[in-house]
Formats: sequence, structure tokens, C-alpha cells
Amino acid sequence: PNGELKAWKLQDPLTALRKSLVANYAMTVSELDTLDSAIATEVSMVFEKVRKDPFPTLSESIQDVYA
Repeated sequence: PNGELKAWKLQDPLTALRKSLVANYAMTVSELDTLDSAIATEVSMVFEKVRKDPFPTLSESIQDVYA
């Protein structure tokens, strides 16, 4: 429906957290942007490392699984 995506974006918890940090905890938008950038860089690095790792064998994939 028309406007549904916009309504859900207004409820985004990360956007609400950013607004709260700026309003109540003396963080700046610039500091939050720097933090977002650092997190994105770290996630990208880890993703690339994991992507290059070999896929586990069946026996490795069930190791240390207790259920």
C-alpha cells in the first residue's frame, strides 16, 4: 500500500537510537557517522575473510553441537 514503507521507516529502532543519542547523551551526528563507518568497515573485512574460508566438512559442521 501507498505510504506503508515510509510508515515503517519512521519506526526504525536504529534511527530512533541515533536521535536519542544526539538529544540525550551529547553525541554528535558526526561521531555517529564515524562509528557507523568503522562498523561497516569491520563487517566488510570479516565478511571477506569468512567468504574466503573453506566450507566446513559434514563432520566439522556437527562438532560441538549438543542437541
